[in-house]
Amino acid sequence: MLECGVAHLPSGDVNYQPGVDAKGWAVAPAEADTAVTIAPQTFESVTINLGVPASDYSNNPALQNNLPFAQIELGELEVNQNGPSRFNGEVIGNSEIIEDCE
Repeated sequence: MLECGVAHLPSGDVNYQPGVDAKGWAVAPAEADTAVTIAPQTFESVTINLGVPASDYSNNPALQNNLPFAQIELGELEVNQNGPSRFNGEVIGNSEIIEDCE
């Protein structure tokens, strides 16, 4: 039977301990190393091909087996450090608004 008014005292091993997992094994700390950064000048532009697996959109088991690597191509996203971003060659974003504010 539960007694009312009894304070709960958790075991000491349930408290957070940095560098230790729930079973007591040593692990890498969760805190990110803030000294590591990627300098913005390391690239001028990055191009990302956007696609999804075709098999994700089929309920037909035969297609699941025949199309495991087929992609539905959505387009190409280009992110530029010193210019507008583009999707399939078209400028995207609020570049006109930004230019008006400068």
